[in-house]
Amino acid sequence: MIIDAGYIVVTNNRRLQDSSATKDNFYELRFIEGTAKDVVFYARDQVLAGMALVADPLAGRRARANPMLSVVLTSGDGEVNSDYIIRLEQMLDIYYKNKEQYEAMSARIQEDLEILDQSLIESAFGRK
Repeated sequence: MIIDAGYIVVTNNRRLQDSSATKDNFYELRFIEGTAKDVVFYARDQVLAGMALVADPLAGRRARANPMLSVVLTSGDGEVNSDYIIRLEQMLDIYYKNKEQYEAMSARIQEDLEILDQSLIESAFGRK
């Protein structure tokens, strides 16, 4: 599926699969079955292939650990931007520092964090 706006959301958040913004083709969803680390690896591979980050993946993540991660990408100029790679690597650092906390989260807390992540993405696209 090609989206006119050219946005790709890479996520491990299942809630985005049912999001109205996804269904209305505001972006293409690439669901990653796995952890935030897996999302970062996928996004990093895309950036190394010339795609660009649309939003900082660290926004709001330093203060509050969240195992759900959604990264917004768009077509880049084909050049690899080292700043994007650094930001994604910093996201990996946060993941590793909080890995035990992520694994110990209750289902209820995880669901709350899925809702938070979904809300951030939908707000970025002007959807609610």
